[in-house]
Amino acid sequence: MVICGGEPTIHKDLFPFIKEIRKEGFPVKIDTNGSYPEVLEELIKESLIDYIAMDVKLSPENYGKITGEENYAGKIKKSIKLLLEDRVNYEFRTTLVPGVHDIKEVKEIGEEIKGAKRYFLQNFLPEKNMEKSFLKEKPFTKEELEEFKKAANPFVKMCEIR
Repeated sequence: MVICGGEPTIHKDLFPFIKEIRKEGFPVKIDTNGSYPEVLEELIKESLIDYIAMDVKLSPENYGKITGEENYAGKIKKSIKLLLEDRVNYEFRTTLVPGVHDIKEVKEIGEEIKGAKRYFLQNFLPEKNMEKSFLKEKPFTKEELEEFKKAANPFVKMCEIR
């Protein structure tokens, strides 16, 4: 069972919901942006989660530029560190957006998640984006995506393009 959509760790009924799923014998994966590391820590501690997929949108220092929240970087770093402890199966992923991501940014993200088992790079698709300001952006080419992959490879055990 995959729990996703918005940010699932904000919901107060997340723990009882997962416990019900677990009673039925289903494994549980959660998709998160990492903004609530204390919730992730508790899910791991209580063995309620089998897999975590964390979106790393930017290097933590640049999160404030998109969120407007000063302490966001600290939350993201805590969540990254938590997953790198390898107490639960996990992956990191970044959706690459033209005008937002470049090789330097991908290297900074790579440095932050250094040693990670899995890192997936996903191409931005404007038709799937609800933000109108991005609708005119063109996705990266296959060649550009391969360059991003080369930039990330030295930092992680496995990097793939989705």
